[in-house]
Amino acid sequence: QKHVVLIIDGHEAEALEAARGLMQGGFDMRGAGTKAEIVTALGKTPLPDLIIMDVELPDAVGLDLLGKLHEHPDLKSTPIIVVTARAERDDVVAALAYGATGYLNKPLKTETLVRHVKDALGLD
Repeated sequence: QKHVVLIIDGHEAEALEAARGLMQGGFDMRGAGTKAEIVTALGKTPLPDLIIMDVELPDAVGLDLLGKLHEHPDLKSTPIIVVTARAERDDVVAALAYGATGYLNKPLKTETLVRHVKDALGLD
């Protein structure tokens, strides 16, 4: 059974590139860029096995969303990898404090993303 990965990113081109790489890596993909799309994506079953999210979103505060996802009873053990162009130390510390499993800087190579997703899911 394929693992489901949800990408939350307002930058459509970057999200599509990441999704393409992860699909080639054998994952089922879902994408969302707005609050409404996020709600829709999280309303589907099965719930994602892992979430990749940018903290720069068009209509949501990324860290608030990260905290809400982490507190959700069905998602609290779901790994969340933050992928963003914001690379200040405070941004990294805040993301980890809000429950992120990992933090990657954009732009990133597809191989790096696939490796981190597999590591977070405990896959080879």
